[in-house]
Amino acid sequence: PDEVDMKGDARQYNELSAREKNAYDSIIGLLATLDSPQTRFIYNVAEYITDPAAHANAAIIGQQEVIHNESYSYVLASITGLADQNRVFEIARTHPTIIKRNAPIMGAYDDFMRDKTAETLIRALIQSSILEGINFYSGFAYFYNLVRQNRMTGTGKIISFINRDELAHSKFISE
Repeated sequence: PDEVDMKGDARQYNELSAREKNAYDSIIGLLATLDSPQTRFIYNVAEYITDPAAHANAAIIGQQEVIHNESYSYVLASITGLADQNRVFEIARTHPTIIKRNAPIMGAYDDFMRDKTAETLIRALIQSSILEGINFYSGFAYFYNLVRQNRMTGTGKIISFINRDELAHSKFISE
């Protein structure tokens, strides 16, 4: 992510309205908190599956999820101080609506990690498809809207890199 110049975003972030900043912060925090358990889940899938090609693909996906988390941290570190970064991540971890929305995904992941069977894997993969194919994309839309207005283009570029990866992840999981 550090190859993306964020100087313009650092300036433009301060020009966002309070409502736009709240949306920006909440969505970046949400995406980061979704990628963290996804990394752990994918590595558990890689350990469970026996097909060497599928195992290798899962390991690559896990590595990409780590980079996505690093990317969200890089975005925030580029535009705001540490206290605000921590506040943003805390919003997503503690907001009741976000917790409720993520509960089925986290429950399926926990079930698989606790009892690795074909059935719990299938349930978790269905939830992973929802995460990768719906939840991430709905979060990306806000940043693409800002980019259409020629604002926060560095963030948009990083989101486009993540979006590209998530598309490949969705394809792998669905097959």
